Amino acid sequence: MKKIVLTFLIFFLLTSISKSERKYFQSTINELIKQGYTVIQIVKGNDNSYYYHLTNGKEVVICQTGFSYSIAYCSKD
Repeated sequence: MKKIVLTFLIFFLLTSISKSERKYFQSTINELIKQGYTVIQIVKGNDNSYYYHLTNGKEVVICQTGFSYSIAYCSKD
């Protein structure tokens, strides 16, 4: 029983240390496409905003844009 508890403690300690930092930035969808990203999904939000999921093969970027602003607010891990 002690080995199981110790194993779980070590596992949770290692996984909590390896968290990735989320980076936020502003861009436009067209600029990201020019940089090599492709749109993989578009989701309409409740507040007339759209969420674009883009990827370049290595990372995923999620951007929020709407009718009231032309700059997308993006985040990536």
